[in-house]
Amino acid sequence: MSELVAFAKRIEGLLTAARREPHWTPEESERYMKAIAARREKFESLARRLIEAVIQPRLETLASYFPMPAFRERSLLGGAHAGSAIANDSPPVRTSYSQ
Repeated sequence: MSELVAFAKRIEGLLTAARREPHWTPEESERYMKAIAARREKFESLARRLIEAVIQPRLETLASYFPMPAFRERSLLGGAHAGSAIANDSPPVRTSYSQ
């Protein structure tokens, strides 16, 4: 019977520990927040480069297939590539998909 009592106490201890709120020391919290900040900084840097090098040029290429005087007047697309085809007075308006 003592093995069963010991087993029951062990289960009780494990369940009690599982119900407790997790607690981080201030040092653990600080380390975690620094790691998150570093990851966010890397992500933002990568996202900026991706937008400038891939997404913005593709949006401008796509937009050049449609007449958009509002975009030319207000330069809504902006970005590093602004003015290439959209901000010109007479942007190329393509009528076919072949070049």
